Amino acid sequence: MTHKKTLVITTGGTIESFYNPEESTPYNVPQETASVIPAALEKLVLSASCDVYEACIKDSKGVHTPMLQHIAHHIAEHDQEYDGIVITHGTDTMPIHARKLKSLLAEYEISPKPVIFTGSMTPLRDKNKRGCTS
Repeated sequence: MTHKKTLVITTGGTIESFYNPEESTPYNVPQETASVIPAALEKLVLSASCDVYEACIKDSKGVHTPMLQHIAHHIAEHDQEYDGIVITHGTDTMPIHARKLKSLLAEYEISPKPVIFTGSMTPLRDKNKRGCTS
């Protein structure tokens, strides 16, 4: 039996944010930093079984249809390489974007597989905007 990998697609949200007590809101999505998800997968000893595609790092309200179309296209292009897909996403628009992505993926003739959206109530970054907290 061939073991395939899981594709992890990052889009931002609180999971990619950091705590900033000087702002009016406690979490900011760092627009110009790399995703913290690869470091988290490494700490969990999952990096060998996952590939990470950094689609964007945005507040979920900043993820619009063109980005979802781009994600759907990426999934369709790499469909045969993965057994499942995990999308890290902000919680504010997660249900809306999950439905939209489902609709976009229906346009492609790809094999059905689990597509899991997940978010977080707290960031993985430490308070100094560095890597993954322990």
